[in-house]
Amino acid sequence: MVHIISRDDAKAQGLMFYFTGKPCAHGHISERYVISRCCVACSRELSQPCHKKQLDKRNKTHKENADAAEKYGDRIITRDEAITKGLTRYFTGKPCHKGHIAERGVAHYACVICHNESSKQYQKAKRVLSKEKPLREAARQAAIANGDKTYFHGIPCKRGHIAARWTKGGHCVECSREHSQREEVKAYKRKHKEDNRERYTELNRAYKVKWNKENPNYFTMYHVKRNAKVQQATPEWVNWDDLTLLAKMRDSVSRKTNVEHHLDHYYPILGKTVCGLNVPWNLQIITAAENRRKHNKMPEDFYGPDHKPPTWPR
Repeated sequence: MVHIISRDDAKAQGLMFYFTGKPCAHGHISERYVISRCCVACSRELSQPCHKKQLDKRNKTHKENADAAEKYGDRIITRDEAITKGLTRYFTGKPCHKGHIAERGVAHYACVICHNESSKQYQKAKRVLSKEKPLREAARQAAIANGDKTYFHGIPCKRGHIAARWTKGGHCVECSREHSQREEVKAYKRKHKEDNRERYTELNRAYKVKWNKENPNYFTMYHVKRNAKVQQATPEWVNWDDLTLLAKMRDSVSRKTNVEHHLDHYYPILGKTVCGLNVPWNLQIITAAENRRKHNKMPEDFYGPDHKPPTWPR
């Protein structure tokens, strides 16, 4: 007869099971595991299919081994003897790591049955990949032609991500992101950057010099385009005294803090979806570093949805 004992008491006594006398969710009045609180009867019912599958697999292996013993008998030959005789297979009479008693390949040491199973799986995967390859290549070539950094074909990667792929190497973007977010990878990058700070500084300097040589008119054209956009975004009725006052306030803040500040358009005038106006209530004084990070982003994308726009007069 099973005595009623609480989980805490059973745990204190070092027991594996406890008994409440109450039925579980499936109606079993049975003992429960201390470690998981699961009903023992439920666990047995759930494990029966697994046990049957394992038993069937074991019986199949035993039958294959019996057939192999009957087929090969005492024809045991080592790998060295098989190589000497010019044979492609040898037989030890011992089971492989999966329990097969069968011949083994001289070239790969593998059990013939295991090798055949692996070959079938490989051929199946190869057929699937061969069907998907034209679609993948077409999407990648189109991205290369358009100069895109990523492309998308809708086929999951080996880890199951249905995500964009990098055009350069074809790797999954989500896999790359997960890899870069791992703590050991972050720690390695930080340590490598600290240990090679001078090298990184020199590489950045060399890259900037090279880029400026290859794009000599970039900044000139950018400022011409921006100045034209500012003029276009400045209404005729704007009070220029207010804009001048804001510029003086920016210079004053920069001198007092000894940190460079910029006049930033809260709603960017070079935005992808909108064009803000060059008016006092759309201007804010922020640090140069923050302005570079914000660039042409919308305020809700950069600051968040709850951020309040600047007010005028201040």
